[in-house]
Amino acid sequence: MFLPPPLAIFSYNCYMRKYLIVVLCVLWLNGNAQTLWSPPGATWHYELRYIFSNIISYAKIEYVGDTLIKGKTCKKLVKTAPSGLSCLDGYPTSYTYADSNKVYLYSPLLDTFTVMYDFNANTNDTWDMLIDSCSYTITVDTTDFVIINGDTLKRLYVTGIFGGEIIERLGHMGYMLPHQYEFFCASLPCDGAYAIKLNCYEDSTFALYKTDSLACDTVYFTSIAEHTLNHKLTIYPNPMVTEAVIELPFGKQEVALTLYDVIGREQAIKYSIANNQLTIKRGNLPSGIYFFAVTNGKQTYTGKLAVE
Repeated sequence: MFLPPPLAIFSYNCYMRKYLIVVLCVLWLNGNAQTLWSPPGATWHYELRYIFSNIISYAKIEYVGDTLIKGKTCKKLVKTAPSGLSCLDGYPTSYTYADSNKVYLYSPLLDTFTVMYDFNANTNDTWDMLIDSCSYTITVDTTDFVIINGDTLKRLYVTGIFGGEIIERLGHMGYMLPHQYEFFCASLPCDGAYAIKLNCYEDSTFALYKTDSLACDTVYFTSIAEHTLNHKLTIYPNPMVTEAVIELPFGKQEVALTLYDVIGREQAIKYSIANNQLTIKRGNLPSGIYFFAVTNGKQTYTGKLAVE
């Protein structure tokens, strides 16, 4: 009977051991590569502001349990804010679920799910997000990885109406949900609350992560002077792509336009006036939400503008 030499047996055993280790590693990675979304204890706090007001407050989103919708086990997310959600979010409760590294949001109006986050996406990839009857394209500019609480998380830098940073587990660093854009979809004016940034996130296996030194539920007043809101104006198209037109209720005499981003910084903007219409040129203005004020020296007219 032929017996293989000891060295051959040793080599074969080493090969099989390495093969089994590789297989186990692949199986572990496949089982754990899914995006972890809204586990027990998941709680988000966002900085909340109100248009032309010096109040800074917060909005809280909290996972409270699971529910079945259209065959999907969804995370039930309850939202609260001391001063109300106003324009920020028309739904006190939202439903999401994660599958194949994507996070889906349920639309009660359309009775369907839409992709909210896609962590499979890489540079220049896109996905479409439904907001009420509107569809917006989200484009990935770049991606990288960030280490938070010892966890390596994928980060997407996206543009479009939902532009900003999106990080695995934490979600959008401005505001988790796209509901504040429903007013633009419906062409409805709204001068209420809007979210600035994520203040805090934590869950049962992820220690409290804070983006600044303030308490998660801080409410305070800034020194920003209050604005007198006399009138509102019609602006179209809204969202704006390259330019938008504001209908003026008066002639072009002594008319001035001022544009602010969501944290109150004045933006350089070009505009022209003709036939009681003020035309805003986008130029290099980044995608996002802006607030404008038009004055004729006697009255101030205000509004909100989205830039895709």
